[in-house]
Amino acid sequence: MVATYGIIGTGPTKRNIIEDLLNEIGEDNNYILYGSHRLSDSEVRVLDWMVNHEVPFTIVADDKTSEAFTDEAAYSITYKNVTDDSFLKELKKKKGTLLLLWDDEYEKEMNRIVHLASDLDIEIKDLTNGLGPIVLEDEKIPAPTPQRVETDEVEIEQFSRAELEGIPISVLRKNAKGQNIDTEGLSKTQLIDALIGVETATVVPVLNVVPPARETIEAPDGDCMVTVVMPNGTVISTPATMAEVRVILGLG
Repeated sequence: MVATYGIIGTGPTKRNIIEDLLNEIGEDNNYILYGSHRLSDSEVRVLDWMVNHEVPFTIVADDKTSEAFTDEAAYSITYKNVTDDSFLKELKKKKGTLLLLWDDEYEKEMNRIVHLASDLDIEIKDLTNGLGPIVLEDEKIPAPTPQRVETDEVEIEQFSRAELEGIPISVLRKNAKGQNIDTEGLSKTQLIDALIGVETATVVPVLNVVPPARETIEAPDGDCMVTVVMPNGTVISTPATMAEVRVILGLG
């Protein structure tokens, strides 16, 4: 099956690592390259692999992109000023996977790219480290603690709705999937509802129930009828004399 891969970054790695991993991914895929103005050694290796294997690729570029890229690219997507954002948006349109040439020397920039890709829900793999997945472990959301009322204290969830609303939807979606929540078609608000355990109220119809008629016991002429309603709703009736009734009622 043909897949789409976007390559960005400047990170160095040992000889043949990049080439072997690209061989593993395969030539029969679609590749999108970031149009750097000045190529790093690793970007040159990526370009050489494309050329040597006669793999057509697309470049996301501007008028300052290195001619080494633009001259070899089969297709070009041109921006007035190409940025990490514009490159990742093009990769998102193609539903592609990001192959990042991680560079420890530019860790802040690498982290920025990872956050941008994560916000767009793009899968990220490290092209300098065996195609290992890159995820934002520091933003993982633990499952909310269910509300439980105690005699002396009340325990509440660790994240409030306001806190969850400040977290990227991609991170919410990944954590919801980790909790076996079906995220298909859910908005950010619905994802938050699911994470904090808010369920849609179910309307239960109220039926008008007429209680069955109680059996009436008739007493002999001159006697009274004492009726007792038990706590469980049971009704007991028994005949009694006026003297017995007066005793029961405390009338002497």
